[in-house]
Amino acid sequence: MTATETIGQKAKPRWPLYLASPADTLALTEEADALLTRHGSASPQELLARVGTERPDFATMLLYRACHRGENGAFLEAAGRLPAGLTPLAMPIRLLIVPGFLFAEHPELALDGTLIRTIAQRLGAEAEVVSIESRGISAVNAEHLTARLAGPFDRPTWLLSISKGTSDVRAAFRSFGGWPKGLSGWLSISGIFAGTPIADWWTEETVKRWLMRALFGVTNLPFGTLLEMRRDAPIWRVPVTPPEPQRLIHVLGFPPPASIEPRMIRNYRRLYAAHGPNDGFTPLAEAFGFPGWLYPVWGADHLMRLPDMSQLIYRLIHLAAAVEAGRVPTQA
Repeated sequence: MTATETIGQKAKPRWPLYLASPADTLALTEEADALLTRHGSASPQELLARVGTERPDFATMLLYRACHRGENGAFLEAAGRLPAGLTPLAMPIRLLIVPGFLFAEHPELALDGTLIRTIAQRLGAEAEVVSIESRGISAVNAEHLTARLAGPFDRPTWLLSISKGTSDVRAAFRSFGGWPKGLSGWLSISGIFAGTPIADWWTEETVKRWLMRALFGVTNLPFGTLLEMRRDAPIWRVPVTPPEPQRLIHVLGFPPPASIEPRMIRNYRRLYAAHGPNDGFTPLAEAFGFPGWLYPVWGADHLMRLPDMSQLIYRLIHLAAAVEAGRVPTQA
């Protein structure tokens, strides 16, 4: 075959850049809403069993639209009416921002909380990034958090934790025996709230565990971080019960395959095969069992690399202030 004969033929790439091409999200929404209307009382796991594993974009949309039903749906409807810009806050609040793992080594991932602090201050909120160790295990970082959460606070104070920062908060809550007195609320962004199967797999009692330990040692990372994020780790044993559901908000990405960041593909694939739709660390069906409310973000994976990320942050800070002002109902 000559070079001329290959013109116009579609070459299959050896290494696809993404898992899939974009799908028609409007059609997926209509199909998901129709199925939810017929089977609205089904659990997330039952819904996924109905659709199977062959259409991950539809399965993800189905869970995303399920978030907009019932009491969680009423919460999202109220949140959607809030401003997302430089409108004055409904009530003065303070934000304590808990960074994610390796925030110092990788500032480009925006895990250090700088953008959130800047936006909060523009809105007139008091905001500080809690001093924790970038490479620290949750048991160590919990000591810093426990001291800061002991209060007292002179105004409504909310936590905002990022990724593994949520695990650090859970470890601190364990030392308090539950929700700290005086803490008004908690926003968890891409938070590892109840461990992750990824950590379970990486720390299995096989040769892989020793390879991972060696890799972490070579890169000067604490292997204890993986052990703490196992789903059977001690930091998850103390339940978290917010004073009201809207005072604990889980901001999670609901990514179709087309929007998975290349560095998250391996995690996503393995989690999808075992648990269905996920953000790269958290199985999304399991998140429906978390206390509080879900705030789903379509098209974002665990890294939350959104072109309008700042708009989301503005809205979340307004949401915390609106909860304090009584503008977000506790129940539908």
